Amino acid sequence: MLLKNGCLVRPPSGTGPRRCGPRSFAAFAASAVLILGATATAAPAYTLIGSFPAPQGSGPIDVLPDGRLLALRGNNLFVQSGPNTGSYSLLGSITPGLVSGFGASFLSVSPDGSTIAIGDGNFGPGSSVLTLPFASLNTAAPATPSVFVSDNFDAAWADNSTLFVAGAGFSTTGVQRIDLNSGTVAQVIDGLDGASGGIAINNGVLYTANGFDFSPGSGSQTGEVRAFNLSALTGPTAPLNFETQGIPVADALSGGSLGFDGLGNLLVGGGDSFGTPPDSGYFASIDSAAIQAALLGAGLAPDAAEFRGTPASSIDLYSAQWNATTGEVLVTLTDGATFGPGGTVFRYAIPAPGVVCFGATWLAFASRRRR
Repeated sequence: MLLKNGCLVRPPSGTGPRRCGPRSFAAFAASAVLILGATATAAPAYTLIGSFPAPQGSGPIDVLPDGRLLALRGNNLFVQSGPNTGSYSLLGSITPGLVSGFGASFLSVSPDGSTIAIGDGNFGPGSSVLTLPFASLNTAAPATPSVFVSDNFDAAWADNSTLFVAGAGFSTTGVQRIDLNSGTVAQVIDGLDGASGGIAINNGVLYTANGFDFSPGSGSQTGEVRAFNLSALTGPTAPLNFETQGIPVADALSGGSLGFDGLGNLLVGGGDSFGTPPDSGYFASIDSAAIQAALLGAGLAPDAAEFRGTPASSIDLYSAQWNATTGEVLVTLTDGATFGPGGTVFRYAIPAPGVVCFGATWLAFASRRRR
């Protein structure tokens, strides 16, 4: 039996396609779990193909729509001269004093490149997310960003005006939704038994991690990634509970950074230095089929579905993100001499697509969550 446009069909030698409708959907989902589960043991075959210098002393970085890097150092923003080059120039700055002396928690550019969001890196009451138009940056004078009061550790854009922010875990754990059009902040996920970790959005599903488990042995553990139907987080409803309503999909490192490559493999960074045994010293990429199977109820992706990359032997913590322009995964160091990326960005080529392609998994997941 094969999959076509999200429906189960008979092989060419059979009697023709099965119709995909409400009556066949339960069988469709069950069969999908079996099919995807059969492919979930193959880890992505990444290949290290090169590197280039990171902007020295910078904090967080992000990839612009044209493939160049944007980097934040203090209150100054630097832009790469071209993809995979080691040349950077000052683009502009923001009002001094808004970002913590320890550095910003995140830097994230909207999908269309028009808006920049910065986590101020502060903790407790008054910690904020700063947003500003990309076009407002120049070297003549600092730009004044809009300020949204929100704990912040990492963030992911749902669209060009909606930002989901994972809190730092000191006053508010879980996830907040920032609507730039209305200027509002709403708590959409709470109940996390730990500190917030990374966050990512892919195919209508929001993924976020427990970055540090406060009570080992109960609830989710450090590095556990759970998934939520994005549509359930966009209305005026009560927050969803991370522990009881999130779907467990993966468990790797500390889930300190999350993302997806062009084939839907889940990228995970960070490290659990306090675990037994400690889990650090690599970045992970978890096979898309294993993630899709987990969304449909197959449980956490197995270790056999996880690629572990170690581009620099003496580094404990990595962060990985996808560059859609170059078709590569960029891996940066998140410890070392500076707070933020070290001096090198490593480039990984991703494998060719596998034989199983299941683009409608999010549809099955959404239906499952509505019941």
